[in-house]
Amino acid sequence: LGDPTAAVEALQRARVPAAELGGDDLQLIWLATAREYAGDPQAARDTLASVLAGKPSAHHVVLARLRLGDLDRRAGDVHGADRQYRHAEQAACLAGEPDGPFRAAHRAAGALLALARDDTAAAAAEIRAAPPDAAQLAVAVAALSSARGDPATAAAALGAAHRLRGAPDPLNPDITRLTAQLNDQDNAAAYADARALDRSAATALVRDACPR
Repeated sequence: LGDPTAAVEALQRARVPAAELGGDDLQLIWLATAREYAGDPQAARDTLASVLAGKPSAHHVVLARLRLGDLDRRAGDVHGADRQYRHAEQAACLAGEPDGPFRAAHRAAGALLALARDDTAAAAAEIRAAPPDAAQLAVAVAALSSARGDPATAAAALGAAHRLRGAPDPLNPDITRLTAQLNDQDNAAAYADARALDRSAATALVRDACPR
């Protein structure tokens, strides 16, 4: 989302045909992200609440709850974040996907929540329990590495996240904060080197950077 304001406008337009085709929950979840990135977290919350107030699929409940948890965590409400992440996990279980595609997102969210509580041991445990091939987990590895005073590994993990995602995510508040902390020439080189890896090598980098 290079221009979140333009993304908000485009996603609002996309809701009409999506609703006509049977549902616009996914567009609303994307719209919430764009609204947060545009600097309006309350509008993001309201948008996600509208998803949950309807008849969303379990898949969309998971995504909406994870995003609400992220909003709470970034606002400093660790209890609210924990509650939302637990709701997301319950929805994934109801969907029959407790170890499916949401596993890395759940564990990454749990790791970032643990770091918000200054609990690096709990963050490490969450990371160890997740598959290493997801960009969200690579960001969590970067955050833990930064918290442990290892900026080179943090920068490389962010570069691997870029590669695994297939694009940068520069307006993501977690990435913005980490990038500001790692803003020097050596870390920029570590980021660039990791970003240039192929997918399997980027996954291996994240796996090797995961705490033992």
